[in-house]
Amino acid sequence: MGKKRSDTSAVTQVDVPPLSANPQGPEETGEWETDQTSRAKKLLVYAAIAVVAFLALVGASVIFVGGMETAFAYLSLRGVQVTPSVISAQVDQGGEGAVQAATPAVMQPLGHFVVNLLDAGRTRYINARIEVEVDTEATARVIRNNQTKFRDAVISLIGNRTYADLMDVEGKARLREDLNVRFNRLLSNGQVHRIYFTEFVVQ
Repeated sequence: MGKKRSDTSAVTQVDVPPLSANPQGPEETGEWETDQTSRAKKLLVYAAIAVVAFLALVGASVIFVGGMETAFAYLSLRGVQVTPSVISAQVDQGGEGAVQAATPAVMQPLGHFVVNLLDAGRTRYINARIEVEVDTEATARVIRNNQTKFRDAVISLIGNRTYADLMDVEGKARLREDLNVRFNRLLSNGQVHRIYFTEFVVQ
């Protein structure tokens, strides 16, 4: 008997690398995550810049509106009537400088007055001190040189009022308006803007 040949097949073991959850490899994954983080940071920066710009715009608007309100209040106190035409002219002439040019106030005192009122049966009188606001120094000079005419106008207008006419705010306002109209009629040039009662006592 011949020897029985042992036909044993050789089994070759091949190591198969495990499948990776990331087919791109660890280096490419790190680059992708870095890129996403960079984009997120850029978006945050852009958002922050937008918020800052918006707040700056709001702050500028508030400052502008507040400045305009202050200017209007100042003009009103100085006796300048603020109208759309005045505002337009000021803007056309150069902003702040135009506002300053439109508001010079020249005051001219007319002195002290004691005038009897038109009341029957009882003697009543007004004790007042009056100043006028005019447009220029030249107008103030005209009033100073014609004090007699302007004082006579005051005495004439007040002397035709009664105690009841001057006791309320409306009565004083009407007297102020009438004086303003009369003074401007006496002027051939220039303008009286406003009448001020620095003292006003009815007795």
